[in-house]
Amino acid sequence: MVKYDSSIIQTLVHQLYNKANFIVIFDGVIGLILGSFIGYGTLAVYRSAGGVGLVIGAIIGLLIGNEIGLSKALLYKFQAQMLLTQVEIEKNTHRLIEISATTSDMIEVVQDMCDTYK
Repeated sequence: MVKYDSSIIQTLVHQLYNKANFIVIFDGVIGLILGSFIGYGTLAVYRSAGGVGLVIGAIIGLLIGNEIGLSKALLYKFQAQMLLTQVEIEKNTHRLIEISATTSDMIEVVQDMCDTYK
């Protein structure tokens, strides 16, 4: 039988956050590269403006790529938060069981005391 192990969930949470951070950087770099090509190609028809197009395209591509990466990263972070919520629910459930067991022990003691004095 497989037992519950919250460290596995914690490991997965860390992996999801690392993936989210990587996605932002990766999409930003891809946007930078594509924007550079598009900007250079668009303004290359004007021979003197090719460099300017490259810089403008790179900046715009970086911003767009970064925004796309942030959107994707949000989904990974959301999944990680859902897993952390499950871990907290498990912890709270164990606390409630402990409190319940303690309370029922106390009730038995009180009932025994009442039976003694009857």
